[in-house]
Amino acid sequence: MRSRAALALLLAVLALPAAAQEEPLSVADYLEADTLAHFSAPDSRAYFDRLAESRLGSLFEEPEVRALVDDIARGIESDLDRFLESYGLRFADLVRLFQGEITLSLTGIEVGAENPFADRILFTARVGSEEELYRALAERIVRFVEEKNPGAERGEVTLSGGASVSWIRVGPHTLSYSFHRGTFFASTDQPALLALLSRIEKGKKGGLEENPRYVAAARRTAAGRTAVWGFVDVRAILSRFETAIGKEAWEKIGALGLDKVESVGFASTISKGGMVDRLYIHAPEGKEGIWKLLDSQPSYRGEGLPWVPPGAFYVQAGTYRLKDALDLYLDLAGRVAAPEEYEDVRKGLADFQEFGGFTLGDLLGCLGEEIVLYATLPEAGGLMPDVVLLAKISNVERFETLLAKFLAAAAAGGPENPALDVREIPFGDGSFRYVNLSRLGQQQAIAPAFAVRGDVFVLAQAPNPAKHALLRLGRAGEGGDIWDSADFRETTALLAPGYGSIGYTDLARGAVAGYNTVVPFFQAVLPKGDVPFEPALLPTGECLARHLFGVAWATYRERDGFAIEVVSPVGVAPFLGAAAVAGLFDQIKKGANPIATPPVDGEMPSVSFRYEGAPLAEALDDLARRAGVAVHYPPEAVEGVVVSASSDDPLPLARAIERLLDGTGLSARVRELPGGERQIVVYR
Repeated sequence: MRSRAALALLLAVLALPAAAQEEPLSVADYLEADTLAHFSAPDSRAYFDRLAESRLGSLFEEPEVRALVDDIARGIESDLDRFLESYGLRFADLVRLFQGEITLSLTGIEVGAENPFADRILFTARVGSEEELYRALAERIVRFVEEKNPGAERGEVTLSGGASVSWIRVGPHTLSYSFHRGTFFASTDQPALLALLSRIEKGKKGGLEENPRYVAAARRTAAGRTAVWGFVDVRAILSRFETAIGKEAWEKIGALGLDKVESVGFASTISKGGMVDRLYIHAPEGKEGIWKLLDSQPSYRGEGLPWVPPGAFYVQAGTYRLKDALDLYLDLAGRVAAPEEYEDVRKGLADFQEFGGFTLGDLLGCLGEEIVLYATLPEAGGLMPDVVLLAKISNVERFETLLAKFLAAAAAGGPENPALDVREIPFGDGSFRYVNLSRLGQQQAIAPAFAVRGDVFVLAQAPNPAKHALLRLGRAGEGGDIWDSADFRETTALLAPGYGSIGYTDLARGAVAGYNTVVPFFQAVLPKGDVPFEPALLPTGECLARHLFGVAWATYRERDGFAIEVVSPVGVAPFLGAAAVAGLFDQIKKGANPIATPPVDGEMPSVSFRYEGAPLAEALDDLARRAGVAVHYPPEAVEGVVVSASSDDPLPLARAIERLLDGTGLSARVRELPGGERQIVVYR
């Protein structure tokens, strides 16, 4: 039984929830429109049922792998239990925590804080039949933190609808939590949690799903919402950091066109045994910078893929306009790079023009749109891979003229440029050239070889790889191509059509080859006792090969943005989930450490405050007491409400007041007076 729990936990780390079903409560329905980020695993329990559809999941049903997992479980479970004991958990409890939807949201940002996000996190989890486990866990964690911080305060707030919120405060940080409608809520932003629960009680939607940036991200990634889905309001986040970023950095962001990014959506799901991840960047106003280059990339029809041999372990192909890319690079370098760096770029291009008699742009302008790069081991065998680039030529005559002109100049050399040893070698119905770099007095690992065949330019790292590529072009597809690889076909078939570029790597072959190389050595030099399992139980490479497959990716220029899709055995989501869990335990650990309050030297800073309404005044008193400042109420305020701050850095106090004013319709900002005095002005 315990080994089954170990197996389930391992699978949970390798794959996040993979199926969704309607839940009684959808947290996103009640989040406010200005929520900055929201991530959801719609059904964290149903993924166990979907693992059978995953080739990775079926790997753990192999007898070889089950034996290894059982051995690992016996070796680490007791140690893990001791580690989890401080959090009131047992190893077997971890799997029980996955009962339904799990969400993580960012309700705001504390600009200028060491961790701008720490006090604005909202976490929810569907508790299902395990509410008692969640309650016990929450209470144990709170007691653990309380024991480590004798000055910690605890309390409870009850809303008018009956929902109760417990909280614990350590120094300036407050953690609040509640159980309501079968869901566990925890947040470091108490006002946001109270407002959320109030809306849920009243059945009042929060407005997030009316945020156009949220809607756009959801619409472009909705097909993948069965596992993990995420949204980031980039525009809102950047606007909050605009002042902190600084004018110069902001100008660089604008030059790149990144200031036009509105939001980002992410989705992950299981499809035909593989994980499909989709990242969508919403930028409807993106016209300049990188968007100009993306606009010039038409859809890729795959005409050059037959150039790639069936055994290639890496492929990147697509439509690329290199002349446009160079022009964009020069434009951005002039606006973004430091003057001395841009001068180096400009001088290098000028030297190229003087050396060859034409510009680099002239040469790139002769190339067509299709470019293919691949790496493969030689068909007849070998350990050194062929790395080959092939590009369509739109103007063959001009390209050959410019290339010949450049090679003649390179062979002649000059005062600052040593002559290159460029050799022409007859081969097949034509010839190829290569550069013998070793003649420069340095031993080089490459000897670039290149040729023009018809309207295709071939470039490889050495003569023989170039000859292999030329032979394939001469055979006109005889001997098969990358489409004959079942793994390539099946993996890329999961990508959405209409991409501008496509990539693939044979992960299974590479991983298994590396595994078979390392494992025998590992088993020989590491006897049992040095590792928490029996090395001889490691499965064979053949076992892994039956369940692993390649990784494919594609890029898409869409009407209002840009998207990337990745197909893989594992997906990105498990790593995000593992990072989130690690971050959670790290925050709990930090919260358990006593917080030292720095002493206040000299006169305590004063806070002037005037506001009609006792609750807010009382809240400010409490805030000031915890912040270590004195409060007095003047008869009148100069501009709305003025808080005078004699401390060197008034921002922490301003942020605290800003949070205090949440929901009042008021905001706070720091104002510099002519005499150097700083004031915090509260305004509507």
